[in-house]
Amino acid sequence: MKTLHAPLLLLALLTAQAGAGQSLIEHAQVIPMTGEVVLEGHSVLVRDGRIAAICAPGAPCGDGDAEIIDGTGKFLIPGLIDMHAHTNPGDLLAMEVETREMARRVQSQQLRQYVMFGVTTLRDTAGGPANLEIRERIERGEAIGPRIFTALGAMDGDPPLHAATTPFATGEEAATHVFNMAAAGYDFVKIYSTLPQPVFDAIVEAADEVGLPVVGHVPMPIDVEYALRRGMRSIEHLSGYDVACAGPEAGIEPTMDDVYQGMNYCTPEKIRQLAEMTTRYEAWNCPTLIVQDNVKSEWDRYTVFNEEEAGYTPPMLRIFQEYLYDIFRPRARAGLKAARIPRMGWSRR
Repeated sequence: MKTLHAPLLLLALLTAQAGAGQSLIEHAQVIPMTGEVVLEGHSVLVRDGRIAAICAPGAPCGDGDAEIIDGTGKFLIPGLIDMHAHTNPGDLLAMEVETREMARRVQSQQLRQYVMFGVTTLRDTAGGPANLEIRERIERGEAIGPRIFTALGAMDGDPPLHAATTPFATGEEAATHVFNMAAAGYDFVKIYSTLPQPVFDAIVEAADEVGLPVVGHVPMPIDVEYALRRGMRSIEHLSGYDVACAGPEAGIEPTMDDVYQGMNYCTPEKIRQLAEMTTRYEAWNCPTLIVQDNVKSEWDRYTVFNEEEAGYTPPMLRIFQEYLYDIFRPRARAGLKAARIPRMGWSRR
């Protein structure tokens, strides 16, 4: 039995990477998230990668065979979960060998950084084969990273909202894609903004057949309550509610100039009604409002830079932010910025 003296962030890493065997984190300030309480001087036993016991000071904890981690003076929390992440480095098979290896290193670095900051689970809402590959390496103990749940890209209508999504013109094509996704080992289906109702229905039916939840953007041509009634389990970015607030008279179209602009039509009463409607269905909202908030005006794009924040920003995220500037034109970005107050109004519901 040996004792490790580790900073808090390493405690999260060690518990996330624990496989077979036992680890005992002693004398920590434990925040169990079961109430507004800090358990002072408690110990946590991790067995085979799972929390087996939380023990009071002086109480026996485990059978004496655990590796001891000294948590004195440190705070210990449950692993954090990022419910909307993008870690897929792209189509590796389409890359040159050197570029492919660099992309793998960038993804590996990003996943290690998650664990360093205490994130032990993530849901990648637009993943790919590289996610399945590195997930297997993490599970075998060959790489450091969080537990990964992943989709295969984003399924969109034809034409798609933008080039990063995959278009489907028919329900048959979309259903086949869902079946292939399930067979490959993906965990859920991500849908996007321009899907027409017949293709959306085919996706939902195929996903139900293979047991995959459907998450993503409520397609702009589809009523948000219809999407919930058909079984969408998670709505990203509050999509669909913007179109519902605007109503058909606003003329919102499934284009980059109009996406999310309907939030400017939301009022406290409309938000209240839509929130109450949502509670009737077994669905979650994953707001991920940071996407809209990160889309700055053209002026701020070239004048505002937080050097300290940039030092902790993964390269893939910075590339993604630049991509957002390319697909959102300045006028659309101004509309997103104006809609921040009603977006925040949803957070109080």
